[in-house]
Amino acid sequence: DLQGFIVLRGVLTPEEVASANAAIDAQTSEFVERASSIRNTSGDSSFAHQAAASNDYRGRLENGTFLFWPQEQSQVFRKMLSHPKVTPALNTLLGAGHR
Repeated sequence: DLQGFIVLRGVLTPEEVASANAAIDAQTSEFVERASSIRNTSGDSSFAHQAAASNDYRGRLENGTFLFWPQEQSQVFRKMLSHPKVTPALNTLLGAGHR
């Protein structure tokens, strides 16, 4: 939570992970590269230096519209917001009744 995310292991079933991956794969063309200062690695990391040396230094790919994709692709992400194993963590971080 200090880095902007938390890891909740064992929350999603293999089927849920496959569904989320399939939805992302279907929307790949909608992702945009953010080539500004926000990248997949910090600029001073050894990985970043290796990527820069290999001409493979890309910006972070992002898409903030997961919940607005067609229902068959967005539903898996919508369910994550109210997943019984995720809700306690969200309540702790955001308070009960978060929106």
